[in-house]
Amino acid sequence: MNAFDKFNWDRCLSYARGIWENDHRLTNSAFLKTGEFVEKTMRDIGLEEVEVLKAHADGRTRYAEWVIPEAWEVKGARLTYEDGEIIADYDENPCSLSMRSAKTPAGGIWAEVVDADGLAPDEWMRGKLLLTSKSAASIRDNALKFGAAGILSDFFPMYKGIRESREEMTGVSRWDVEFIPERNDTNLFAFSITPERGDGLRKRLKAGEKIRLHAQVDTELFDGYVPVVSGAILGEKRELGEIFLYGHLYEPGANDNASGCALLLECMNIYADMIRRGEAKKPQRTIRLALGQECMGSNAYLLKHPDRKGQMCIVADMVGTEKIDNATLGVWHSPFANWSFLDDLIEEIVESAKEFGDFEHKSRPYGIATDNMLGDPCFHMPTVALITEPAKSYHSSMDTPERLEESVMRRNAWIVFEMIKALSNAQDEADLPCEYKYTERMKEHARTALEKTFWEAKIHSMQAEKQAFLGGETSCLNLCDFSLPETPKDILNIYVTRIKDGCMTLDKIDPLSGRRFETAWNTHLHRPLYWANGRRNVWEIACLVAMEEGKSDYSAAYDECMSLFRALSESGVVTMTE
Repeated sequence: MNAFDKFNWDRCLSYARGIWENDHRLTNSAFLKTGEFVEKTMRDIGLEEVEVLKAHADGRTRYAEWVIPEAWEVKGARLTYEDGEIIADYDENPCSLSMRSAKTPAGGIWAEVVDADGLAPDEWMRGKLLLTSKSAASIRDNALKFGAAGILSDFFPMYKGIRESREEMTGVSRWDVEFIPERNDTNLFAFSITPERGDGLRKRLKAGEKIRLHAQVDTELFDGYVPVVSGAILGEKRELGEIFLYGHLYEPGANDNASGCALLLECMNIYADMIRRGEAKKPQRTIRLALGQECMGSNAYLLKHPDRKGQMCIVADMVGTEKIDNATLGVWHSPFANWSFLDDLIEEIVESAKEFGDFEHKSRPYGIATDNMLGDPCFHMPTVALITEPAKSYHSSMDTPERLEESVMRRNAWIVFEMIKALSNAQDEADLPCEYKYTERMKEHARTALEKTFWEAKIHSMQAEKQAFLGGETSCLNLCDFSLPETPKDILNIYVTRIKDGCMTLDKIDPLSGRRFETAWNTHLHRPLYWANGRRNVWEIACLVAMEEGKSDYSAAYDECMSLFRALSESGVVTMTE
């Protein structure tokens, strides 16, 4: 089976375009069309158990702690000068309107523009359009407090060697999804304007000109749903478990992330077609693909179908461009608490892909960046992800299908296909010939003595973990055990047990100290949770967290972990017992 030769660029690109043509509109109705397109594609491929899960998009319903924002529709939005010159137009550039912007009164509003950068928030904001080089979200609360009419942001984050100047983004709007992330119960709107438009406004304001603009926004916010679409190639021995694949929909980019979803669909198509033609046998394990909202959708799906938590998981996110976007392929690994032979297997397969042409790749430590959060041990799925991030076009209107590179997609499809083939068909160790070379390198580059001890123990335990995988077991994964620094006598022997699955997204407050922990997308604060299995006390967890971060100040780690666990206990995430 050679997916490199069987990869069909025109077909894969048609998948990416079919997703992007809807998703870049950013509306709920567009997302529903994407769901229909993906469902039809899965059925056309011949996948079995095709299902559409309707996940609530209401800004309230929680999947673990994740909330899908309320549904949003846009009939039109435009920002113009008094002479009618257009500054921003949703129809021309959907990214020019911040997601979940509220509507203006019928006919729109006229308002004066004020450069808000460097000014202390106060009553001067009332009724004004606030121009800022920062994100709209950063001044949203003050805009609401003092009654601003709206916000105009030309914010663009820069990445060294990738996106280094605003001039590179001329004519481009940033995709602003953070403006009001869950529910907009206000009348506030924001435009994401291009850098040259923002600079032009500032120049005129600095010269003393008074500028009035007309803003007309026709939107609707309501309780809706977004689909999580899944389908499978069923295995011959379903008792051996499943291999889970995930890609996220409902973002405006062709690379982020129509490319990841298209690549996974193409891999499933190649496999299903080879089975039909008699060129391949049905896999031993079921291969299940799910596509939906980033993080919220994967949580919703696995909470609905806990029996479908795969033994191993592969995530494809941003896999379509490199040279054109000054980007490098990243292989994102599992957290130490869920490390497995999967982390070695993907490194070996990526290296093997260089026979098709040399390319650079970066091995990335675990970080909550996308649906690789499924590597959280609560899901019992060691998880690796391919993410070419950051990229020049990242989260912007620049991210269009024309930037997708055939050679990149073909090679990345081969990598994912080889992973799927090996994992789904493995019957004995000879079928998974990884030699733990990457884990050995991790040991060689260990930053502390404790970390070196961990990797030595891990290499030894992975043999048993591989045998468990081959036998269809998941309960005895992560058998790694080794000695930790002895708990000091003056420290309470408190054990922590996790009782809520899924990443944390809400602020947590320590009831004793009042310290607030901002947990959303915070890898550092999730690491203690990953080790909280009821068998380790807070001191031991603190040592493990410090080890994973290359630190040896266990006392400082203990103090923070103790405070965090008090906050998590208060909010019902863990229990603490002596």
